[in-house]
Amino acid sequence: MASPNGVEEAYRKAQAHLVEDAMTTKVLAFTEDSFVSDIARAMIEYAVNRVPIVRGSKVVGIVSRMDVIRALAKEATGDDPCEFDNYNNMETSRQIEL
Repeated sequence: MASPNGVEEAYRKAQAHLVEDAMTTKVLAFTEDSFVSDIARAMIEYAVNRVPIVRGSKVVGIVSRMDVIRALAKEATGDDPCEFDNYNNMETSRQIEL
């Protein structure tokens, strides 16, 4: 259930006309040497879908939930699950006819 502050924040953003009125100002950020597992935990804990990666005060990249899933899957299997050939060769994949 959304908190009263969360509802107010969502309403404020929905009514925004300028970016400064819609943007999030309390930003969760990580550095390039952060562990993917730490980013995954923070994404879950703070319910965020993307995290900026910073070097000093400069944003040098962004990590999405898909990036995290892909990195963890690659670490677990040794293959990149998003490469088409790897997907087709996965023993657990199933063909679905529509």
